[in-house]
Amino acid sequence: MTSQPLTSSLLDQSGSLTGHILRQGTDAPPSESRTTRVVVIMTVVMTAVVIAGLIIAVFARNVLINILTGG
Repeated sequence: MTSQPLTSSLLDQSGSLTGHILRQGTDAPPSESRTTRVVVIMTVVMTAVVIAGLIIAVFARNVLINILTGG
């Protein structure tokens, strides 16, 4: 029989891995500046993808028109 500390909650007295993990606590959430940085980078990348897609669409349209008209 193993003895459990008196300060542990009922959730972690089972001796399971989940109980052990719950007893360890959680990490602090990421800082606000890191989240802002990720959002800015994602916005820049998505804007670049949209612009590249529009350029490719215009080019492909012109090529397709030239092929169909025999020009």
